[in-house]
Amino acid sequence: MEMYIAVDSGKYATKVAVYNPETDNAVTFKFRTRMGVGSFNDDALETSTVILETDGVTYKIGNGAQSEAALETSKASEIHRICTLAAVAMCTPEGETCDVHAAVGIPVKEWENVDKRMEYKKFILPDGETSVKIMTRNDLPPVVKKFRIVSKHVYPESQGALFLKKVAPRTNGTVAVMDFGNLNINCTCWNHRELDRQYSITDELGGNILISGLSQELSAAFSRCDETYVAKVLRQPKKDRCLKPNRPNPEIEESSRKMIDDYLLNHVRAIRRKCDAKHWSLDYMTIVFIGGTSDLLRDEIGQIFGESSYIPPHPEYANVAGFLRVMCSKFMDKVIDIPIVDNDN
Repeated sequence: MEMYIAVDSGKYATKVAVYNPETDNAVTFKFRTRMGVGSFNDDALETSTVILETDGVTYKIGNGAQSEAALETSKASEIHRICTLAAVAMCTPEGETCDVHAAVGIPVKEWENVDKRMEYKKFILPDGETSVKIMTRNDLPPVVKKFRIVSKHVYPESQGALFLKKVAPRTNGTVAVMDFGNLNINCTCWNHRELDRQYSITDELGGNILISGLSQELSAAFSRCDETYVAKVLRQPKKDRCLKPNRPNPEIEESSRKMIDDYLLNHVRAIRRKCDAKHWSLDYMTIVFIGGTSDLLRDEIGQIFGESSYIPPHPEYANVAGFLRVMCSKFMDKVIDIPIVDNDN
């Protein structure tokens, strides 16, 4: 059996896109990039959590694990390696050894360094046949998965956006991709699908930085607002994007709404200033925003970068879906459908 699997192990979540040639079907899923000590005796396994044994060590991976990825640019860490391995194991069948074509992404600046790119490819994906034991539900027994990585591909983060169906027809010109990670935002320019290195921007303006800064501002102006609560507020429709005390207080609601709106707008303005400093010709580019934080900033992006800026459905999957699409095109000369990121076409 043969499978095509793309994995984007981010600081917050690990996104996965998989294509099965036998069923001609592509699916996506994600789980928290978390890792801890695991046990196959666990009878209260949390949702989106698995127990994985590899090389004699048993891990808990996903929502129920404790340790999160460090907020640093490099992905060459054990938590990203184990989460990537778990993602592949979740996608492969029990029984026969599965041949896997695997794709992963790394930050653009690291991808540009050939030595770092090759080191990461060797570090993140195992060679030869791999056997792991995995349990996905506490009411099911663990099973053994066997797979062989027959081809490895490392792509620069943000490149995946170029292969979305709505973006691909425009890639003969210049495409600007703004990729919101949890720590960084990576801004890249692509001419005829080739990276224009002189215009690349990486800055600590990602989703976690945004939420952390806003949490501090709101706490100073009102009362303590932790980052989990602020993230929940930002997921609300714009009209409901405010602090709502247990005892109704219209004044706090209105003033916090204005503070949140101003903070988000200034955050997007800061990104625009970075692009202006690099002399980006934004009026003549196709502009695409990806990454989960893009969803939270749709209104502000439209105000600062123009209504023609494109944010795909479920933008957190844009990279991994694009990686899967380009990999399948390379080996099968086929453009596969990935409904979750193409359902606005």
